[in-house]
Amino acid sequence: MGSKTPATTEQKQVQTSAPPAWMENVFKRGGRDAYQMYDTGIGGNVYGGPRIAPLSDQTRYGISGLGSIPHHYQNRSLMNTIYNPTSAAMNLRHMASGGMVGQNPSFNAALQNSLDRVRDTINSSFAGAGRYGSGAHAGVLANELGALSTSAMADQYNRDADRMMQANSLIDQANQNQLGASNNFLQGYGNAYSNAIQGGGVLDAHNQRVVDANRERWLEQDNSGWNRLNMLMNAGHGFARNYGTTTNNNTASMVQGNNPWKNVGAIGSLALQAAPMAFGYMAGGPMGAALAGGVSNAFLDYMNQKKAL
Repeated sequence: MGSKTPATTEQKQVQTSAPPAWMENVFKRGGRDAYQMYDTGIGGNVYGGPRIAPLSDQTRYGISGLGSIPHHYQNRSLMNTIYNPTSAAMNLRHMASGGMVGQNPSFNAALQNSLDRVRDTINSSFAGAGRYGSGAHAGVLANELGALSTSAMADQYNRDADRMMQANSLIDQANQNQLGASNNFLQGYGNAYSNAIQGGGVLDAHNQRVVDANRERWLEQDNSGWNRLNMLMNAGHGFARNYGTTTNNNTASMVQGNNPWKNVGAIGSLALQAAPMAFGYMAGGPMGAALAGGVSNAFLDYMNQKKAL
């Protein structure tokens, strides 16, 4: 007995969401405007203006000045100031070199006067005693004059040596002061240029803010169309959010064919689960026991075989 191939059962469920009718034109216009702006190249362009502000004239001046400071060490006038002897060195160099030690004419004259007075005193004393010209007279005269001269010369030498050391110290201090003045001169230059750079930094920061503001304004203008469209779409979504419509469409095809047992298989196992014992009774034998355990495909094959016989 022949049979026709049954059609496959299909079930489809389609759920659609749509904005309310009074907002459809807003979204349609948004899509149309978006395509138009994209096709015409509105927005998303590359900014061709400056992105970094140039250094201000004051900053350039300060940097140039700092760079010139090392060249001052080759400045002949400045180097002459450093290396030429100071006035103190020129005035004290003879004393500092020891040229004045023992060369004080005033001291020599004063010493000679003292020696003459001592000699006169000793001569007068020995003459009064009637021993002038004696050996004792000569011995006392030599001892006293020698002691006076040695003591005075030693004291004066110490004074001259002390003054020589003082002269050297004064020259060294003058040289140090001269070198320090030159260093302060260069530091003053450096500080002045550094201050100029700091002031120029304020101008540079302002100039950079101007450049950034110009670029930001350009971007706003370049994307103004998209920004306005975005505001329109956001407003549309906000208004239509609580007014949208949802539609559910369920479609199912009819089961065709002349095999009722195949139709039973298309319906699924719900019927078998509802009454397994009843179908098992109808099938009978071991196949009915298998069907009662939930083997629906085996049951259908068995029934098809019996129908074919």
